[in-house]
Amino acid sequence: MPGTDERSTVVDRSASHFLTRDPDGWALWGVDQDSDEPLLRFDRDAAGEERARAAFTTRSRETRRVRVLAVAAIIAGGLWLAAAVGAFMIRHLIAAEEYRNFGFADPADLPFNVQVGYWLQAVDAVAAATFQVVIGLFIVFWLQRRWRREG
Repeated sequence: MPGTDERSTVVDRSASHFLTRDPDGWALWGVDQDSDEPLLRFDRDAAGEERARAAFTTRSRETRRVRVLAVAAIIAGGLWLAAAVGAFMIRHLIAAEEYRNFGFADPADLPFNVQVGYWLQAVDAVAAATFQVVIGLFIVFWLQRRWRREG
C-alpha cells in the first residue's frame, strides 16, 4: 500500500483515505490509489497537522456523499422505471375498460393498430425513462471516477 513504509505511521483511516505522518510531514493517501505519491502533502508543524486532518475529514466525508448519491440514483432509477411500466399498465387497463364499454368483449379484440399503439407507448415510456436513468448514472459514476483520480 502506498504511503506505508518503515518511516511513516498511519495516523487516521477511513473507507476511502488514510493519513500518514513521516519525517517529511503529513500525507493524505487514497485507499485505491495506484500512485506512489500522496494526494496531498503537508508540513510537519502544528498548522500542517491541522490542515492535514481537515483535508482528511473533508475528503472522507465527500467520498461518502458520492457513494450515497450513487446508491440513491440507482434506487430512484429503478423506481422511475417501475413507475413508467405501472403507469402504462394502468392506462392500458383504463383504455381496455373504455373499449369494453364500446362493445369489445376483450382487449385482444381491439383493432391491431390500437394494440400496436399501446405497445409503442409502453416501449416509449420505458425507453425514455431508461435513457434518462442511464445518463444520470453515467454522470454520477463519471464524477466519482474523476474524484478518485484527482483526489
